[in-house]
Amino acid sequence: ALLDSKGKAIFIGTPKRKNWFYNLYLKGQKREDGWRSWRFTTYDNNYIDPHEIDALIKDMPEIEYQQEILCDFLESSGQFFRKIDRCLAGNLEPPQSGHFYYLGVDLARKRDFTVIVVMDANTNHLVAFDRFKEIDWDLQISRIEAMARRYNNAMIYIDATTLGDPICQNLQNLGLSVEGIQFQSQKKNLLNKLSLMVDRGQITFPDIPVLKNELESFGYYETRSQNIVYSAPPGENDDCVMALALACWKLGERTFEVQKDSEFKRELRT
Repeated sequence: ALLDSKGKAIFIGTPKRKNWFYNLYLKGQKREDGWRSWRFTTYDNNYIDPHEIDALIKDMPEIEYQQEILCDFLESSGQFFRKIDRCLAGNLEPPQSGHFYYLGVDLARKRDFTVIVVMDANTNHLVAFDRFKEIDWDLQISRIEAMARRYNNAMIYIDATTLGDPICQNLQNLGLSVEGIQFQSQKKNLLNKLSLMVDRGQITFPDIPVLKNELESFGYYETRSQNIVYSAPPGENDDCVMALALACWKLGERTFEVQKDSEFKRELRT
């Protein structure tokens, strides 16, 4: 389209891994004949208040910050969770009176594992962990119920996709507080929140080898159609990661409520 008029073209975009746009960018960086390229971060935009950007990145995972704000071209695959070691602390703990708990469940029947994770909403610490496979649904429901009741009738978050929907209903029929999460629409949001909390050391968990290994190997991959998929490597499991993400889904939303409750009790004592 430009040949007959010897016209010029400007290609503008946000980096989306190292694709065709990246190849054009490299032409300009190498100063190939007829090509020039520049990279500007969001902070270089004079029409955006830097304070607004600072507020935005508070809820943004590291890889999104690098791509969307710093405009870096990331690799087509890589490790999703960073700074995992800073979250390793403490041990599994029994339930504490007056504490509120979130229970995340990633379900499986045969090939994968069913994993149960319990997070203390008062301390953001993983206090209980269970992992098992090849157990019939009735026994799985019993295990989930027992764990939830033990931890002060914990709020349960469970993958409600296909297999999970009837399990949610059965748990609700037992009088438990349950919310089913549709992975098709929420998986990326779940993982982004968990990534953000791990990056910032906002949660802690004991050194559970299988959990740590899954977090370290969990990555992002670019498909042939240039879509980004978040998952474990082929042949590996991500059940622990997803159970942890579910248990952390609403973590932090009760912080203010818990603090106010503690202040109120102190006032009563004085």
